[in-house]
Amino acid sequence: MLGLLLEMPVLDNALEAGLIAFGQLMFLARFVPVTISVPHRLAKMVPRGVVPFWAGIALDTLSQQPAAMAAAIHGIFFGRIAPSSKRRRQIEAPALVIGDPRDPIHPAADAAMLAEEMPNARFVAARSILEWRTRPERLDSEAIEFVSTCWQTPQPDRRASTP
Repeated sequence: MLGLLLEMPVLDNALEAGLIAFGQLMFLARFVPVTISVPHRLAKMVPRGVVPFWAGIALDTLSQQPAAMAAAIHGIFFGRIAPSSKRRRQIEAPALVIGDPRDPIHPAADAAMLAEEMPNARFVAARSILEWRTRPERLDSEAIEFVSTCWQTPQPDRRASTP
């Protein structure tokens, strides 16, 4: 593995904000599925080729199926979504970890913790949750520099040797 570019990872510190933000959606999807399936049907009626990019993303967000959405949210809350801290400490690949100090769903504390746990990782604080989408120049430069460094580092030969 040449390197890992990790944007706003969700680990231990996001559970409470995630429950507040998405718990109601899981409840609705499970117990009042019509509240999810009606917007799904309406969003599917809009052709994606005629709407602007961000409108398409909003339509895709609305275009969820209740059972799948409930299962995904349940898995995020109650399943393991990332390797354990012990395993993260064993990841030796270079990593650039980006986090936003003001994002409650993807807390910078998780990103900083991950960068501290991984032996070859570096943390970069984003200026906002939307920085990479609205003003990408600074983070693009960080990412390009990181990826360039990864490709310049000699990699061990992984081919099997013949006896």
